[in-house]
Amino acid sequence: MTSGLFRRVFYSLRPKVEKAWRSKEVLRAYDAGEYKLPYEVTCAIMAKKGWWSEEGDLYLVWADLELRVTHDGHRALELLDKARQLGCSEDAYYLTKRGEALWAVGNEQQALEYFERSATTSPSLPYLSNFAWALSFVKDPRALDVWKRIVQESPDNCRAHAYFGLETLRSGDRDEALRRAEEAERLQSSSSDAYEVGLLYHELNRVETAIGKYEAALELGYEPKGIPRAAIADCLLALGQESAARESADRAIRDTPDDDYVKEIWKRCQREGESLE
Repeated sequence: MTSGLFRRVFYSLRPKVEKAWRSKEVLRAYDAGEYKLPYEVTCAIMAKKGWWSEEGDLYLVWADLELRVTHDGHRALELLDKARQLGCSEDAYYLTKRGEALWAVGNEQQALEYFERSATTSPSLPYLSNFAWALSFVKDPRALDVWKRIVQESPDNCRAHAYFGLETLRSGDRDEALRRAEEAERLQSSSSDAYEVGLLYHELNRVETAIGKYEAALELGYEPKGIPRAAIADCLLALGQESAARESADRAIRDTPDDDYVKEIWKRCQREGESLE
């Protein structure tokens, strides 16, 4: 989904930018999930204000990179407005990116509507997965059936097993949730996989295993780092290790100061520390 559009847009620019902007290096970085260089190069390209400044799809991939690198939902929404104004080739992709940007600025209900529209427009796995993730986050019971469908269509999808496990746990089937956790762990291959497997073990109250998964996510380069560090702090609190929890929460708030979850865990750790004094 994302990689295909980025490649198509960037290849259209190659005759103009080959020497100045290291297109092969940019594409390799993008394919490896290292988005900082593609983001910097895209910003440099747009600063030149060439003919490409009127290409809607370029604003669409720029918005995607803005969300991946700076997590700036407001800026991403501005870029998506421009993409829609100029016209972009992939409606479902535009809709899911608008959902992500709205989510980033805290407008979860409207974001959910865009995720649903995206999945309806193109019921492919990436769009269904975004919709299912949003349903899980707001604890919408529809999430169970959507994740079940994704697992059936993509049995090697680590994320799908992790979230399907979360939903089966919420429905009261702990044994099935444990089976899904083990399967997700077997399929785990990336930082986001490790983090999401950690989430499921966390919900299963297997906090020591969850800590290991969150630490693995950090080692694999998970961004923003404050999220798994806050989750580790939460687990350490559950284990009664208040001092270590505060240390992890302090690192989390330094890394990701504006995230609501990070702020919530940091405040809890401060309260726990004050109660011990």
